[in-house]
Amino acid sequence: MSYKEISSAFIRERLQNTVWKNHETIDELRALDAFIQKAPTTRNGFMKFEHLKHLYPAEFLQLLGDFSTELLKAELLKQEEAKAQLNARLALRESEENAKLHEWLNAGGRN
Repeated sequence: MSYKEISSAFIRERLQNTVWKNHETIDELRALDAFIQKAPTTRNGFMKFEHLKHLYPAEFLQLLGDFSTELLKAELLKQEEAKAQLNARLALRESEENAKLHEWLNAGGRN
């Protein structure tokens, strides 16, 4: 597909503000958009899709929202749940560390 055939207005706008030496960014955004339009079917495709999602998180959400607001809502909910789980694990780890510190201090250790 040529650059003139880019269907995404978001990617076309990015292309207009991108110099040739950074064309890989546009190519990667096009690949990300293609994966959004048609989910990858191979392990390598899935791995590339996940890599691009993490490499371009804001762009992923923009392209996903342009494709489907329902998919965007589901993705944002998924991200919120993952963040809540991470925060819970961090809070648990901090609580465990504090318990170990108190045990240390009660045993005569220094802070």
